[in-house]
Amino acid sequence: MRFVDQFRGLLFDMNGTFMFGHDRLDDTEDFFSTYRGLGGTFLSEGEVNESVRKICAGLRRDYDDPHCFEAFPSLLDATIKYGGISEDRAEEIANVIAAHEVGVVPSWAAHTLLTLSTTHPLALVSNVWAPAECWSGVLEGSGAAAAFRCQIFSSSFGAIKPSPLLFLAALNALEVKASDALFVGDSIERDIRPAKRLGMNTALIGSNTNCAEADITFLTIEQLLHCSD
Repeated sequence: MRFVDQFRGLLFDMNGTFMFGHDRLDDTEDFFSTYRGLGGTFLSEGEVNESVRKICAGLRRDYDDPHCFEAFPSLLDATIKYGGISEDRAEEIANVIAAHEVGVVPSWAAHTLLTLSTTHPLALVSNVWAPAECWSGVLEGSGAAAAFRCQIFSSSFGAIKPSPLLFLAALNALEVKASDALFVGDSIERDIRPAKRLGMNTALIGSNTNCAEADITFLTIEQLLHCSD
């Protein structure tokens, strides 16, 4: 029997688990070219770059603040609060950040998810800044969207993992008990520990060495297709 076949539902993190090339938000990125490419004309290059850096710094602080785990700001609100951007220009800058946050789903990863969905109900549970609609194009274009019975994005809940809210929403949508579910993710702090606290089994992605906190470790999700119990 395969390892996954002992579970009634599979829950997946996204970025770093099956989507890659995401979070292109460091100081080497050309945010101004993205701004102009999206139709922005009002702000200067310096204003765009400075605002994006301030917004990302503020969101990163919130991301690590336990007080924000269930009170996380929307990207648009953070753009106004941290970027010093007027409300009438905030959406333009928020769209720049969203464009740099979204990554790609390789064909092998989409194939893996679609194959697993033929035997198990799948849920996506991901921490993101950008609104859910910013991710739909990539997921649909890769084919991966069809694999998921539900897609739980933190930006739709105003909460981020490790809050249990997102995990519980996915379990409820799949109608699966925590003890019958496997959570698959690349973060010990955001995926493995909170899933374990709820009673789920866990698979850590991105490591070829055993992790004491996860039930099993894999380099990629592709190994889920063949690993025996």
